[in-house]
Amino acid sequence: MAKTNAIEVKNLVKTYGNVYALKNVDLNIADGEYFVLLGPSGGGKTTLLRSIGGFIRPDSGSVNIKGQNVDKFINILALNINRTTIRSYKTSDRS
Repeated sequence: MAKTNAIEVKNLVKTYGNVYALKNVDLNIADGEYFVLLGPSGGGKTTLLRSIGGFIRPDSGSVNIKGQNVDKFINILALNINRTTIRSYKTSDRS
């Protein structure tokens, strides 16, 4: 029986100005599989992980976790962070 992909990255691109942090990255990590990400400083490791985690939005391509596109979660995460920030501001002691 074939394992399903827990994480699937297709043609991921992220640039900062004219510099490519990620250029057409493809990655499949099967459910239950161990994975190690190695590379030189400035090689895009953190950018890839932040894209998978939904903390940054790539310029193009897609990231799916268990078949769900991460873009959906980025919007939910941003909304919850904004609500928490507003709630903290309103309830903080501003003496």
